[in-house]
Amino acid sequence: MKRKRRKSRRTIEIVGYVTSFSIIALLSTGAFSSTGPHLDDSFDCTSSGGCRRSMRTAKKTDGFQVALSAKKHDKEMKLKASQGSANDDDDREVIHFSQKITTADDDMLKRKKVEKGDIIEEEATLQQRVKHKNKSKLEKEMEDFPEGAEIDVTSALEYLRRCRRFECIQKAHRYLGNRVHYDIKAEEMEDLPQGANTDLGTALEYLRRCHTFDCVKKAHEYLNGRTRFNFPHFFLAGWQKCATTSVNAYFRHHPQYMWGLRKESHWFTQCKSDINSMNCYAKSPSQYMREFLRLEEAAAGGLEHITFDASVDYAQKGEPLASELYNLFPWIKIVLFLREPISRMISYSRMYTEKNHTGKGCFDGLALYDCLSPFFQEHGEQQRSGHGHYDEALEGWLKHFPTHQIKIIQFEELQEDPNRVVTELKVFLGMDPNLPDIVLQNLNSRKQGGWPMELSQYKDLVARARPHSERLASLLDTAGLADGKKWLARWEFVWNRQMMEDCDAQGQCLVNSN
Repeated sequence: MKRKRRKSRRTIEIVGYVTSFSIIALLSTGAFSSTGPHLDDSFDCTSSGGCRRSMRTAKKTDGFQVALSAKKHDKEMKLKASQGSANDDDDREVIHFSQKITTADDDMLKRKKVEKGDIIEEEATLQQRVKHKNKSKLEKEMEDFPEGAEIDVTSALEYLRRCRRFECIQKAHRYLGNRVHYDIKAEEMEDLPQGANTDLGTALEYLRRCHTFDCVKKAHEYLNGRTRFNFPHFFLAGWQKCATTSVNAYFRHHPQYMWGLRKESHWFTQCKSDINSMNCYAKSPSQYMREFLRLEEAAAGGLEHITFDASVDYAQKGEPLASELYNLFPWIKIVLFLREPISRMISYSRMYTEKNHTGKGCFDGLALYDCLSPFFQEHGEQQRSGHGHYDEALEGWLKHFPTHQIKIIQFEELQEDPNRVVTELKVFLGMDPNLPDIVLQNLNSRKQGGWPMELSQYKDLVARARPHSERLASLLDTAGLADGKKWLARWEFVWNRQMMEDCDAQGQCLVNSN
C-alpha cells in the first residue's frame, strides 16, 4: 500500500511537472481557447513560457493527455522561438547591412563629387598649361634668334617651320635671305614621260608634289580634263570695292569652295615687285600654291573643290598680267566685277582714308574732287592715274583669254537681282547652282554720310568717265559678255540720281557711293 501510494504520488508529481511547463507554452501561443482546460488564475508565468511550480491542474483525469500535447507543442514553440530570434537577428543584420550600403553609396557619391571636382580642376590646370605652352611657343617664335643674326639655312628653315604668325614668317624670310631657291625638282619633271597615258591617281599624285608653275602645267596635261575642277580653277581678279568680298564670303558656305589662307595673295603684283612687301604673304611659288591655292588638299581630294586666287588688284594690270597668267595657266577662268567708276573711287578713297593709308586716301585737307580727279586723268605721272577707267585694262584681258573663260559682273545689276547674278556665276564656274542655301550679304560697305562737292565738279568727273564707259560697253557688247546699252544705262541712272537728289539749288552736293 505504501509502495502504491509512493508510486501514484510520483506519477502525479511527474505529470504535474511536465504539465507546468507545457501548458504555459500553449497558453503563450493561444493553443487553449476559453472552452479548453481551465487553469487557475494564480499562475505566474514569464514571457519565456516558464511558470512557478505552485500551479495546479483543474482536472487530474486530463493531466497526462494534456501533458503529452503540451510537450509536443512545447518543442515546436521552442523551435519557433529560436527561429524567431534568429529571424530577428537576420532582420537586424539586414537593416545594418542596408545602412552600410546607404552609407557606402553616400561615401561613393561624395567621393565621385570630389573626384569630379578634382578632374575639372585638373582639366582646367591642363588647359592653362597647354595655353601657357602654346603661348611660350608663339613667344619663342620671335625670340629664338636675335635680329640680323647669322644663322645657317637649316636653323632658319626650322624657325620657319614652327611659325604660326605672319610676323614670324617675315622674320624667317629675313633669316633665309636669298639662300633658298625652289627650283624645279627632278622628280617633278621626270617621273612621267611627256604625253604618257597615266591613270588619274598617278596624275593627281604628280600634281600634289609640284613646287613650280611648270610642274602644275605639265600635271594639267596628264589630268586631261578628267577632274571636276582644274587647278587652279579661276581668278577673281577685280575690281576693288565692287562686292568681291561679299561674293567671296557667300561662296565660303558652298561645299565645293576651297578658300585659301587669305582672300588676296597679291602674288602676281606686290610679291612680284617686292617679295619683302608687307602685303606679300607667300615667299615662294610653292608656298603660294600650298597656302593660297591649297594644292595638296585639292589634289588629295581629286580636285572636287574649286581653288582660286581672289586678289582684286590683278584686274587693273590688264594686258601684261593677262599675258603672264595665260602662259602659266591657259585653262583658268577670269571673273571681273565692275562698278560705276565715280562711286567706286569714292568708296576706294574712303577705305584708304579710314586705314590712314598715305598716297591712296584723301588727306592733307584736300577736297573730295581733288582726291578723285587723278583717277580719271587720261595720262599722268601720278600713281593713281587712270585707275577710274576699265576699258583699257579689260581690253588686255580680252586679248589673251577667250571670252568663254571670262565672266563680267556689273555691281549695279548684282544689286538689282543678286540671286540670279550669283546663280549665273556658279553655273559659269561649274559649281552646284542650288548651294549654298543662304542670302548674299553686303559686307565691307563704306556707304556713310555724303562728301561735299560742287555740282560743277561732279559733272566734270562724269564727263571724264563717260567716254571710257561707252567704250567699255561697246567692248562687252562686241565680245558677247553683256548688253552694252543696258550696261551703260545703269551707270547713267546713277549719275543723274546723284546730280538730282544729292545737290541743292545752289549747286552744292553731298555725293556718296551707290
